[in-house]
This record gives sequence, C-alpha cells and structure tokens, in this order.
Amino acid sequence: ADEGCQQQFPLRNSLQHQTACPFRKLPCSFKHAGCTEIAGVAVISEHEKTCRYSQHVCTFQGCKQNLQGQDPEEHKARCEWRIVNCPNQGCSQRQPFRDLQQHRDTCPFRIRSCRYAHRGCDKSMTARDEAEHHRLCDFREEPCPNCRKPQIHGQLKAHEQQCRQNSEEVTPCRYHEQGCAHTPFARDLEAHETKVCEFRPVPCEFKQCLEKPMAKDRPDHVQNCKYRPVDCRNKSSGCGDNMTFVEEQAHAQICEYRLVECRYFSTGCAVKICYNQAQEHARVCGYRKQQCEYVPLGCDQTDCYAQDLAKHELECRYRPVECDFKFRGCTTKPSFSEKDDHQAKCRFRFEFPRYWANSDEHNFQQMVLSRGLEPFEQMAQATYVSKPTRDRPCPVNKCADIPRGGCEHVLAGGDPGLPLGYVVRKVIRIEDSEKWVKYAEARETIKNTRGDGYGKWAASAEPGLLTSKVVEDHAEAFAPLDHGINEMYLMHGTNIRASLSVGHNGVNLRAAGTHRGSHAGEGFYMSESITKADEYASDDRGEVGAYYDDVYAVVVLRVTMGKMNYTENFDKEAAAVSMGANAAFDSLLCDRLKAVDTFREFVVYNPDQAYAEYVILYERQYRIPDFRAPGRLGMPEDFSFQVPVYWENCYKNTAKLCSETSMCAPPNTGLCRKTQECQQFFVRKEVDVHSPTFALLQHMVNASAQQGKGGGRSTKLIRAERIEASKLWQMYVERKLEIRKQAQRKPDRRCKPIAEVDGAKESGNVLTTAIMDAPGVSDSSISVTHLELGINEVLAFHGTSKDACENILEGGFQIHDASEHRSRFGKGAYLAEDVHKSLEYCVENDGCNIVLLCRVTCGEIYYTTRNTEEDATTTAQGLSMNCTIGNPRGEGPREIVVFEKDQLYPEFVLYLQGEAQSEFRL
Repeated sequence: ADEGCQQQFPLRNSLQHQTACPFRKLPCSFKHAGCTEIAGVAVISEHEKTCRYSQHVCTFQGCKQNLQGQDPEEHKARCEWRIVNCPNQGCSQRQPFRDLQQHRDTCPFRIRSCRYAHRGCDKSMTARDEAEHHRLCDFREEPCPNCRKPQIHGQLKAHEQQCRQNSEEVTPCRYHEQGCAHTPFARDLEAHETKVCEFRPVPCEFKQCLEKPMAKDRPDHVQNCKYRPVDCRNKSSGCGDNMTFVEEQAHAQICEYRLVECRYFSTGCAVKICYNQAQEHARVCGYRKQQCEYVPLGCDQTDCYAQDLAKHELECRYRPVECDFKFRGCTTKPSFSEKDDHQAKCRFRFEFPRYWANSDEHNFQQMVLSRGLEPFEQMAQATYVSKPTRDRPCPVNKCADIPRGGCEHVLAGGDPGLPLGYVVRKVIRIEDSEKWVKYAEARETIKNTRGDGYGKWAASAEPGLLTSKVVEDHAEAFAPLDHGINEMYLMHGTNIRASLSVGHNGVNLRAAGTHRGSHAGEGFYMSESITKADEYASDDRGEVGAYYDDVYAVVVLRVTMGKMNYTENFDKEAAAVSMGANAAFDSLLCDRLKAVDTFREFVVYNPDQAYAEYVILYERQYRIPDFRAPGRLGMPEDFSFQVPVYWENCYKNTAKLCSETSMCAPPNTGLCRKTQECQQFFVRKEVDVHSPTFALLQHMVNASAQQGKGGGRSTKLIRAERIEASKLWQMYVERKLEIRKQAQRKPDRRCKPIAEVDGAKESGNVLTTAIMDAPGVSDSSISVTHLELGINEVLAFHGTSKDACENILEGGFQIHDASEHRSRFGKGAYLAEDVHKSLEYCVENDGCNIVLLCRVTCGEIYYTTRNTEEDATTTAQGLSMNCTIGNPRGEGPREIVVFEKDQLYPEFVLYLQGEAQSEFRL
C-alpha cells in the first residue's frame, strides 16, 4: 500500500494478491551480472531494456561482440564494422569502416594527377575521367604527319611549320616494312599513306568483318570474305533467303528447299525433292510399300509398291464389285471372286414381267387394275367345259347331298342349270416383288434339281392344257413359260374377299379344302378350267352389306409343277410322296379327266411354287335370263370395288361395324380391336417419293395447272399421304350406291356425262380424268379404271389448312349453311379441277400448302356459267340434281359444289410447296 496500491481484499487472498500486484518491487533480471537495481514491476521492465548489465550483441553486420557491461553508444562510435560513406565527392558508396581504405584506393571518384604533369600539365581529375583527359591532353605526344617524329601536341603546329620548310626531304612510307618502297617528300607523305599506298590497311566493306587487308589485296579479300552476302545454294529450288557466306553452310543444312532423297530411295525411288515437299512426295511415291485395301476381305498383298497397287486393286480378286442386278435394286457388293456365286443366288436376278406397271422398280406390293379384258375373256371362253361335278354347290340351296355329276339343278335342263359362260367385269394384276422372287427361286431350284427330263408335259399333254393357247396368243398379259419344268397358268376358285386378300397374303395352303375337302392332303388345288374353278368360287351373299352379291372371283396363277406325280385318283399315298422338302415329286396331277371324264386337277405343296398373278371378277351367265342375270343386282359396266384394290385393306367389308361404333377405329389408331367381326380400319400411309404413284400425283398437280387456269405454273409436291378411313369410306360408298340406283332408273342407266353437261364432248371432261386417261399414264395406282364414270365419279382438289385437314380426316367434310358462309354457288363443299384454284383457299403451314385430292361422286349435275349464283344449290336440289358445276362466264376455272358431306372422300393429302419444274416418271 505504501507504493501506491489501493486495492482491498479479504485476508485469505492476501498471498495471491501479493504475487500479482502491479506495485510489488522486483530486482533487475541482470542481478546475476552485477546490476543492483530494485524497482516496481512497471519501472523494472523499462530499466531492463537499457540496463548496462543486459547481454546485448553489436547490431552492425559482421560484428558479433557481446556488449555486456559496456556502453553501446561508445562501442558504435568506434566499431570497425560501422557503416561509413566514401569521402570522395560524387561517390555514394557505403561500406564498413574496416573496408574504407581499400575502397578509397579504387574509388572512381578519387582525385588523380595527369600523367603528363612532368611535361607541365597541372590539371587533376577523377579516376573515371582520367583516360578521356589523357586522350585530349595538350601535353600528349603525336607524330608529325610530315616527318613522323613524335611531338608534344601543344607544340605540333609550330613543329609542322618548321617541318614544311624542310619539305624537300624524303621520308620512307610507314608501310615500308609491309613492302612499300616509295619514299615521297615529306609534304606528300600523308597523302601517299592515306590514299595511294597499296600497302596501307583498308577496312573490309562488310561491317561484320574486322579484318583490314592491304589496299592491293582488298578486291580479292572482298570477293572471298567470309562475311560477304550470298544467296542460298537452293535458290533454284525456291529459297529466297540472303545471308553471309559463313552462315550459308549452316543455313543449307536446315533450308526448307534443300534437295533430299526420297525416303523410299532404298526401294528404288531416284527422285530428289525439296525438303518441304518430301513428306507429300513420300505420301504419293510409287515406291512406298502399301497393303491392298482388300486385305481385310482376304487379299494377301500386304507389301506392294504403290505404283503397282492401283493396277493390282483393279484386278484384285477380292475387290468388291457391283452386282449386275443393281438396276433391279440389289445393293450387295460381293468380291470379284464371289460375284458369280452371288449372282447365281441373288434375289434380284429374276426379271419382272415387262407388262407390269412396276417392272422397273425393285421393292413393291401393289394390286393394279388391268384395262385390257380381252385375254381373260378369251381364257374364260377357252377353258369353259360344260361338265358339273359333285363339288358344285346347288345354285338354289335346295340339295344337301350332291351326287356324283352334280345335283339336278346344274344338269342339262335343270333350273337354272350349269352357267353357260362367265362375263368378266374386272381383272386385277397382283404385282409383288417379294413373292415373285420367292416363286422364281423355287422355279430355279426345281430346274436345277430336276433338269428338263421330267418336263414338257404341258406342251405335249393330250388333250392339251386348256390355258396354253390363250397364254401363247397374249404375250402382253402372260410372260413366256418354261415348259421344261412344266410351268403353266392355272386357276383357283375361292371366296370373292379371299381372292382380294391374295395380293397381300399370298397363297395359303392352310385354307386348302376348307370348303370342299382336301383329298390329296394339305396343298393348293388348281384347275385348267374356269368351270372347275368356279365350283369353289363364292360371292359375299349373306354378309352385312353384301356388296359383291353375285360377283365371283378366280385367281389365275403362274405355277411350276416340276416333276409331277401322275395319278388318276386322289389318295393319301400319292400325296405323301409329293409333299416335303425331300419329296420324290414336286407336285401332284390327278387326271380325273381320263378316269371319269371330268377335270384334271393340279396340286402343289410348296406355296412358293405358285404365284397368284391375276384375280378375275366375273358374273355367271345362265340360260334362264331372269336368274341372276348380269346387271340385275346393279352391277354397272364400270363397276367399282367396295374398297380400292390398291389399298392395304382392299379385301375387307367396311359395312361390318362393331357394337361400339363411337369407339371403333378412331383416327390414327389403326384397326379396331373391339370385336373380331369388326373390319373397321384407319391407315395414313405415306407415299414413297420414288414410286409411280407419287410421280402420277405430281403429274396431276402440274398438268392440271398447265391445262387449267394456273398459267402454266408448276408446284412441287413435297409429300403425299394416302388415307384409308373405313368409316368415311363406307359413308361415301353408301351415298355412291344411292346415286347409282338413281341413275339405273334412267333409260341409259347412267348419269349425263360431265363433258355433255359442259357442251364440249371432247374437251369438257374434268381435267384430272383427262390427265389420268391420257396415253402413257401409269395404271399402277389411281386411274380412271378405279372410277365409276357412269355416275360421274371424279378426282378433284380441295385447298385447306392443317387444322381443318385433321378435322376432315376425323369426321368428314362439314357443309355449312349458306347464310353463315357466303358462297359463290350456294351451300356445299367446294372443289376444283385446277390445283391452283384450290391453292387460293390454303393456309400455309411450315412453308407448305395442304391440298386434299378427293374422290367426288357428282351424279346428276346442275351446270351454270354465271359469275355468281348463290341460290344454285336450291335450284339444283329442286331439279333432283346431286351437285353444281360453276363455270364463270364459261371461261373457268370450274368449281364443283357437292351438297352432301358423304359425296366426297379425302383420299390423298398433298403437301405442296413453291413453284418448281417437275419431272414425271409415268
């Protein structure tokens, strides 16, 4: 407390406080060194910093003396390691005191006397300026330019005046030791030595050269100086670099234009090429070793000169080559050595019949209507035989058990008796590339296996094959046959819809005998006579709608019988040796003609041995005129199919609906799955741009513009889709049947043709019909043969938008009231024969215009040439007309207006773009 501490605390904490009190007294830490100082805590710490007894070391670098007990300031004043400045004016150097004298002896700022002081120079200067002063000092010695004697510079002028007075004195040239023998007068000596003397040293003209040759040797020196500029030795090869002679050799070693040997010198290449081109040359050098590119395919040439490689590869037996049947679609490239083997097995080696619409294509499946019926009418006549058998069903459905030779209703004098003949209505040609190839392969296999030893029965049969004469006379419908393997045309009768399905499903052995039995096993049964084939034919009587009531069909097949197992009676043993892959025979011939005077029947057990080429649709002609006479049930001369034959679902009955019609075959979902009986479908199939159908559609688009009011403009068809919508189609078919019945009540059983309504029989037809009916236009798909011209069925264009198109495909066209939509020719759906007229109503979508190509049944037509006639629909319906054709001022473009939504069907969706010149393949 005496020292100033005022803190109070309990007595028990006294000892603890005393050890920490800031006012307690402590001795100096250097007490052991002799310090006797005792002070408070705060004071003693300050004392210790300056205590003379503290153990301090000198702070000057290099001095490690311990200053314990000494005065630090006194030591610093006399320490030999203390830092001091140089005393010479201008010098900023600092160094330890111990090195000062050494620095002063070498300091560039030390003061020096002139070396010529003994001659009288009293000037002084720093050591760094000494050399410059000596060079300019007036007391320096210089030789007299006349007499060459040394003189003080300050006295030189006076000496020269004196020397000139003695100019007649001759003096030897300073270069006399080098060989100069000239001794000019003193007055001429300088000029001689500096300009004339041939032995004077002259610097080389090249700056890098430090040599000074004598004047007489300078030209030779310059010419051979190693520092003279020279061009690269590879200048002729393209190098434009310049350098000294001494650098040229090193440059030549790395010059890009230096000539080097080809890397294939050792293998025979003698070419020397610029270094910068050597790599490219090596890449193409003919002496480089390469392997044939066909080594992976089996070639053993792995070390061939490049110059020989091209020739080798052209001749290499492993090189891939194109198949000779590439033009038919083969994309395989066999090796040269395997080409013959490949072509012997190539599926494209078989040529399609030239009369096929798709004969130049390679992948197709299409059913084509044949325009020419004459060959098939002749076949029906030539193969007709007035003989019934027990296989012919009773025509009036009264005889359950039919005896041998047929029931009483088909015998002579029976009611109605045996058909007297058959009236051919339509003929469908089946063009299927895959099935034709399978048939051709089976035919080739038989030919290679059997040879010609078992053939030629068809050519020598007695009596002759009934179809032979017609086939030989009509090469435009039947391709030549190979009689060496018993190739022939035969017929097979079946249900009308089953015959239409052959084009897609082919020959079905499992269906053999389902109607009349299979006496010779599970095979495909055929006949040479239409009468026999007709026994197995049936219409669709009893089905919903019965569209093909009283319409029958036989399939005409091209068959390779090969080695035939001949028998007169059907039996299982004869069939057993004719069936199977290793059978002794290829087919079975049961000659019931010889046995019981009926018919010969032909059976094959391999479906690929028979190609169904034609389907003939016909009517039976009886002796009783009123018994299902042709046309009685409404089959017109231009009879059309319930479903177009080029559709995938051409064999289906669109009148068959399932119970849930609202859910049946919704758009874009394909076939209905509600009931097995339902045959509804929806197919939206894109047309192949390389197909004849696509070419015909493009032709119709452009030709309609050129012949119509399109000004000859040409629009490009980008894409096309065929629509197969069974519901919309069935509504269209039902409307068409109503109009057909209406027309058949007329004396000529047909509607007045459009050309006659227009008043121009030759040029008044609808443009699309005229285009399809023109010579050279393909019948491969859409054609006039698919239209019922008797009720004015035509194709016409309808321009629309994308959304409207989708709505039409889903629910059909909508006929709006004329009061809601002002229409030029009254209420109805509007179409045009000129595509450019329809384009006026399009709404562009993604750069394309959408136009529907529709089937339209015009029926009876109301024709007007007024520019506008808004009550035309009312007038036409009052006259029992079915549509209006408006031809403004008789100049067109004509528009077709139908009154009912089911009078037209959107068969194709066309995506059109811009104006472009098209190319047609017809």
